[in-house]
This record gives sequence, C-alpha cells and structure tokens, in this order.
Amino acid sequence: MFIQCFITRGDLFPAVACMLIFFTTACAFAARHPLIIGHEPVPPEIEAKIDAGEGMFGAAKRVSKVALLDKISAEGQLSVNDALDLNLFDDARYKASIDRISKSTPETVSLRGRLESYPSGYVMISSTAGRSLVNIRIPEKNLAYTILFDPGTQAHYLLEIDPAEKDIKPGGPALTPPDQDSPDNF
Repeated sequence: MFIQCFITRGDLFPAVACMLIFFTTACAFAARHPLIIGHEPVPPEIEAKIDAGEGMFGAAKRVSKVALLDKISAEGQLSVNDALDLNLFDDARYKASIDRISKSTPETVSLRGRLESYPSGYVMISSTAGRSLVNIRIPEKNLAYTILFDPGTQAHYLLEIDPAEKDIKPGGPALTPPDQDSPDNF
C-alpha cells in the first residue's frame, strides 16, 4: 500500500529507493559465493599422476584443474551463514551454509559448512597462503570430493573420489590386534 500510494501519485523515486534499501539489506545478510571461479583441463603432469595411481589421484573418478574463490583463504572475507555454491562439475552442484570459521595459526583460515538437503553432508576448507584443502562429503549419496593444491604445478585440482577406493592401502599385512598372551604385548 505504501508503494502503491507513491505510484498512483506518479512519484516513483521514494518507492524505488525503498525497494533498493530492502534488497541491499537482504543481500548483506545472506551473501552467496561460488567456491570455484574457473575450470581448466588437467595438464600432462597430473594425467601422469592419475595414470600411475599416485596419492589421492589414484582414487579419483574424475579430475579438473580449478581456480578457487580468493575469499576462502582470507580472514574476515566470509561470515557465518554466508552461502557457498559448490559448483564442482556440471552434474555436481550443491549449496552449503557456513556454520563455523576459525583461525588456527596466523596464516591459516578454516571454514566448515553444512550442505542444504543433505543433513550429513558437509564441506571443510583449510587455507594457508592461497593454498587450500577442501573436503566435501555427502554420505547420503556416497559421494566425496577433494580439492587439493599440487606444489609441482602450483595449482588446485578438484577430484571426485570413490569412497570405496580412497582408504585402501596397497599391499602389506592385514592389521590385526596383538595376541593377548604375547610377551610383546605391553
């Protein structure tokens, strides 16, 4: 009715000003940020690590070179309740609400967020000097994603991890508890 009063008199300026103030205030309380600001093809050095099954790359279903939002590595740039758009792959997009931010050392900022629509889903980010480690887990869908920094190429890589493969250690004996009667048991 307030806006209608101004519109019927032909004076739109106060109505438009009120709407701008409302929308600006609403946006300030719930800022949205994309986690990834760019995707690129994987370079040959990383293709070789994937083929060799090296480290986390060995458990990856797919990999992409990514550029991350600078704000995740700087203190005070993001706030609790801000939204992160987890724009991982074309067919893997999720939203998370930041629920915790901490600074563990002078250079390290850590964020935790809960995924919308997935009560057990979470994102954890730890950043130091522009190098980030991101873990995204969605137990309801048996999905796991990791973004890690590769020092050889000086870039971040997004990996979709097969949860069944990531914790398997090649070779070695089975881990069993020591025999209770053994003299080596302390």
